[in-house]
Amino acid sequence: MKNNDIKNIIFDFGGVIINIEPQKVGETLQKMGVSNVEQLHQRLIEEGIYYKIEIGAIKPQDFRDAVKDFADIKLSDEQVDEAWNSLILEIPQARIEVLQQVAKHYWTFLLSNTNEIHYHFYNDYVQQTFKEGELKDFFERAYFSHEMGMRKPSDEIFNVVLKENELNPQETLFIDDSQENLDTASRLGIQTYLLSEERELTEMFNGGRLVI
Repeated sequence: MKNNDIKNIIFDFGGVIINIEPQKVGETLQKMGVSNVEQLHQRLIEEGIYYKIEIGAIKPQDFRDAVKDFADIKLSDEQVDEAWNSLILEIPQARIEVLQQVAKHYWTFLLSNTNEIHYHFYNDYVQQTFKEGELKDFFERAYFSHEMGMRKPSDEIFNVVLKENELNPQETLFIDDSQENLDTASRLGIQTYLLSEERELTEMFNGGRLVI
């Protein structure tokens, strides 16, 4: 990849821009008294609940009801949301500053597998922490799986972003922390970069320009 060829950058969200710890969901449920956390998690996978809420095929209340049905104690909607949102941590100020710098030199996009419950939670976080309107305001356009009815790593979701914005794949860099997602993007001709725990997003740029 030649940095000079890149004109567009597509960012993943969780694990790239915002810090997340998925295991905190189970830990929070256990603190609430749920003792069948592993079985609950497996049922949500088997019933396709995680997948369905990420593509907007079910509503947040359907998700809450499923968790409550599978848990071995009685939970409120508020407790389900608290546990589900506990995996979302913080966005370091330095990353926001980098995004703002990068947007001066590249056309930037967000492409996130997410759901409506998390969407409202981190948008509230952005508004309260950075005094900005919404997360999407940091990008030319932001794409969320639950609004699109599809999720990474499908070819379709990448093709929508490319087509709607008339992006040349060879001039587009996709940054994600999932190799599976990157493999799809790469197969479509998009330039890719795997952001591992050993590297910070801010280290990829200097003055808003790529240095990888």
